[in-house]
Amino acid sequence: LAYFSIASATRKDLLETLLTRSLDKSVWVRYRVLQTLTSLAQATRVAALPRDQWSRVLEIATRRMQDSASTTRKASMQLVRALIEHHPYGPALQGSGDERAKAQQLLHEVTARFRKLQAEEAAEAEAQIAAAEGNTGEGDDEAAAVAEEDDQP
Repeated sequence: LAYFSIASATRKDLLETLLTRSLDKSVWVRYRVLQTLTSLAQATRVAALPRDQWSRVLEIATRRMQDSASTTRKASMQLVRALIEHHPYGPALQGSGDERAKAQQLLHEVTARFRKLQAEEAAEAEAQIAAAEGNTGEGDDEAAAVAEEDDQP
């Protein structure tokens, strides 16, 4: 793998642009921003997401959980999960007791919500398919009823 270096100021500007785009009007842009932030948070070889930005990224992710688009909500859940799993102070917090239990509980809640969103998304897709099939089927039934009425004296 080849690595390249980038100036600190440029990196900061690019990250700022990315974070600003999380408020874009386009669902696709918001979705891609969350996916990019997830991949930055999951980068283990290089600290791609600066530690001082983790709280801001978490805030953006939690705000996007209220998004109107299910894909964006799903991507925000994935981002929160990645932030929890790859937190820079995670190994120091592996410890014992209450903190670990709280972190595990939070991770389970995020996973449960993510699965619920997937189920809702699948149900929406099925409903759209059923509606599309229902629209074409109703027209055929009406045409058959009209044809039967024409056959009767």
